[in-house]
Amino acid sequence: MFQYLVTGHDGDAEGAFEHRMAIRPQHLEYAKKLKANGNLLMAGAHLTADEKMNGSTMFLQFETESGIEEYLKTEPYILYRVWKEYKVTPIRVANL
Repeated sequence: MFQYLVTGHDGDAEGAFEHRMAIRPQHLEYAKKLKANGNLLMAGAHLTADEKMNGSTMFLQFETESGIEEYLKTEPYILYRVWKEYKVTPIRVANL
């Protein structure tokens, strides 16, 4: 199993939060599919000091390395440029 930490940052441009909220339903629907398929282990939003979402962290796993490539091509927050930058880090989740 290939496991990854994906961290995305929205940036601070005017309207970034509103743009995130407009795309969020698509992102959550996609995340639910990933969870149902066993690809999403855990996820959460990054928060500003005033508790507005401004980024995301997702722990993902796929049977093959091509799984992360497909994810990156279809993640709504990437497709609609909610995340101004993102990083993919290969990881191994501890079996606790």
